[in-house]
Amino acid sequence: MKRSKNTCVFQIILLSFVGLLFANPAESWKLIGISGTSYNIDVLKNDKGIFVPSYQILKHLNIQRSEKGDTITAKYNKNELKLIKNSNKYLFNTTQKTLKHATIYKDGTNYSDIASFCDAMNALTGLFFDYNLAKKEIRVSKARPVNISDDGIFGIIVIDPGHGGKDPGAIGAGGIQEKDVVLPIAMEVKKYLEKYKNLKVYLTREDDKFIPLGNRIEFANKKNADLFISIHTNAAENKSENLGGYKMYFLSDAKNESDERTAMFENSVVALENKKEADGQGLTALLSSLASNEYLKESQDISIMLEKSFGKNLKELNKLHSGIGQANFHVLAGALMPAVLVETAFISNPKEEKLLENKNFHKKTGEAIGMAIVEFRKKYGAGEAK
Repeated sequence: MKRSKNTCVFQIILLSFVGLLFANPAESWKLIGISGTSYNIDVLKNDKGIFVPSYQILKHLNIQRSEKGDTITAKYNKNELKLIKNSNKYLFNTTQKTLKHATIYKDGTNYSDIASFCDAMNALTGLFFDYNLAKKEIRVSKARPVNISDDGIFGIIVIDPGHGGKDPGAIGAGGIQEKDVVLPIAMEVKKYLEKYKNLKVYLTREDDKFIPLGNRIEFANKKNADLFISIHTNAAENKSENLGGYKMYFLSDAKNESDERTAMFENSVVALENKKEADGQGLTALLSSLASNEYLKESQDISIMLEKSFGKNLKELNKLHSGIGQANFHVLAGALMPAVLVETAFISNPKEEKLLENKNFHKKTGEAIGMAIVEFRKKYGAGEAK
């Protein structure tokens, strides 16, 4: 049967369309964040190699990002990366650099060659982006060797004694200042943990000095910490209220007014920071960095472990409310690790204020926190050495 010229032309067009459709076939890969959280991503493959969805990866890792015109911009702390659609040029902190292959813009998504993208992300974040062709995965890690002991207790812990210096924190009826109570408790935590040979413990302060909120978590990030715990005492908004007890918090939107008030008080130290400290230390940037979503589950877990440890080892205290708390604590924002805030007791409660003055109570509280940390590292430490 003789085919018409129009039929042949239609078949050629159809074949060309199919060829274009499958020229860059998508392949399913995994993106694994530094917490172990896994995300599905679609990569493109062609004769030049593998190309990954740049913006999608930034979004999954909660890295500050924007897309305008032909440019995708990513910001991390003080670094900035700009990828340009259909170009092998990109900007890193205003310096022009070259990708191995030009980016591919397809179906509204910008794809970068995997090797160049990982190198650029390493420079941007200071983390380690690596890919495995056989496993079809990109893994983000802190890229530091860790000596794992037989019992799985290893890692770097940062303990933050809240307040300090010109910031006294809450003040009890008897004149006891929060900053002077939480420091000896933090030192007891460190003393308890140092018996584990593969645990390295740092304090954000070891004396009475003022440290801006952003600097505390920045310190933990620079130490490549596996866990951050900020230690505080609580206080009733109405001094006549006889509230008491302990409570643990992780970073998330507050679900009730009580948790929100606690966060507002702890965040009020920002008023004591000068503009250079508040802005220059990157507090705003930290609030939008990749940490909190990555470590939500782990932060909840350590909060629960701390609560149970307090209940078992500190019979002098009760829980403030049922369950753990959550709120937008600035001191936890931007953590590249699980992070929690511990309200050990109410300094505004006369009975608990007396406990908070007691050295034996400092020791018991520090050990209760230390026991929970050991339990947490047993659960999470042996599984992933970063």
